[in-house]
Amino acid sequence: MSHRRLARAERWNPPGRLLSIGYSTGQLLIAARDRGYEPYEVEMDSGTADYARNKYRLDARTGTLPDTGFPPESFELITLIESLEYLPNPEEKMTLVAGLLRPDGVAMVIVPNGGSSPARKNISTWEHFQPGEHISLFDSDSLKELGRRCGLELIDVDTELSSGVGYVGALMAFFRRADFDIPGRPKLISVRADGARGDTLMATAVLRGLRKRFPDALLRVQTNFPRLLEGLDKVEPVSANVPAGGTCQVRASYEIDPAGHAVDVMMRYCRAGPSDRHIYYMVRPEENKRARELLERMGVKSPAVGIHPLSGSRIKRWRKENWAILGEMLRDRGFDLVLLGGEEDTTRISEGFDLRGRLSERESIAVLAGLDVFVGLDSFLAHAAGAVRTPRVLLFGSTDPERILCDLDTCPTKVFRGVCPYLGCRQDCLPDQWLRNVGCRRGEPVCLEAISPEEISAAVTDLADANEQQNKD
Repeated sequence: MSHRRLARAERWNPPGRLLSIGYSTGQLLIAARDRGYEPYEVEMDSGTADYARNKYRLDARTGTLPDTGFPPESFELITLIESLEYLPNPEEKMTLVAGLLRPDGVAMVIVPNGGSSPARKNISTWEHFQPGEHISLFDSDSLKELGRRCGLELIDVDTELSSGVGYVGALMAFFRRADFDIPGRPKLISVRADGARGDTLMATAVLRGLRKRFPDALLRVQTNFPRLLEGLDKVEPVSANVPAGGTCQVRASYEIDPAGHAVDVMMRYCRAGPSDRHIYYMVRPEENKRARELLERMGVKSPAVGIHPLSGSRIKRWRKENWAILGEMLRDRGFDLVLLGGEEDTTRISEGFDLRGRLSERESIAVLAGLDVFVGLDSFLAHAAGAVRTPRVLLFGSTDPERILCDLDTCPTKVFRGVCPYLGCRQDCLPDQWLRNVGCRRGEPVCLEAISPEEISAAVTDLADANEQQNKD
């Protein structure tokens, strides 16, 4: 558990000086010492502090934070685990924490999740509602507001499946100083781009912003999909499990702010400058050539439409029957159909050129660049179509296109979004279990059923006609 928590904190900083505030007998500090930290602990209970000092030879100090004598800006990481909920004035403690953090330091806070389903259902029966002991209760919004009042910026929040003594669903939150900025003129900036393929493509906007701010810096990007970033100037993509190195680390993530556009949020939290909401991607000349040769060899003729029927999440999918009907309609209108995506997609669209499971991510994007129109769901290829300026027709259900789509000013795009008839579905990147909770009983999002194949077919035809006319002009 301790190693997992510290590994999460190391998304922002490598091991350095660590201060643990009031967390029992030092197990976290033992793990921290093993990982290369210089650990310290502050503990109100003298017996607990003595135990940590004598048994584990840890620097455990008794008293309050002001009693310890630590100078300002002393620590790369400060942890408050199962601590804030006991304090009548958590704002005072968090303000002190902000003063002890280095300019690029991070604070880790773990508390019972007051926004969890059991707490919302009946607070009086919730196991962590303990009047007289748990004085302050938090959800993610109140943690964010607490940090703001104390000069801290919430940069990540998630739930732990288990933490401490039965804290099932506890909140794990990370803060940094609100005045954080990338200092000086670094030679190496490490960027962590978490998430799926589409998230990696959106994170390229951050890379472009950082390149503009720091033209002499090498950007080393940790990602699950390093091949997507190949060919970008002064960008070194590495696997997500490769140590980042360098002294400046930022994380391109947008989940922390559900209100803003994903790229704007990532740009702001990475201090990458103003956002233009454009994906930064490079199709190599040899990739373009191979894609053209492949389409010619298969006999694909214009107008050709790329179809990606599958999304990685069930809440984003259209019924297979609808895709089959759409395929027939497009074929009747004279389109050649090119099926893209993974081999796990079993959608039946007859008489199409089937490339599912045969192409890498980069090859798929190169093929996409050679087509007249793309039609698909909220997926990696929807973002890729915008990056290579292929006109696109997109179907959205529970996710918000206004929050995640890029390149809208440079790529002709028509978006269809279904409306959920069930009370409780907020249509904002809901987890899969909501399909069981709000009435989508068949494992399919009801909101997408309101979108008909007829209107998608008409939109594809309109975009193809407009693209043909533009090419003639």
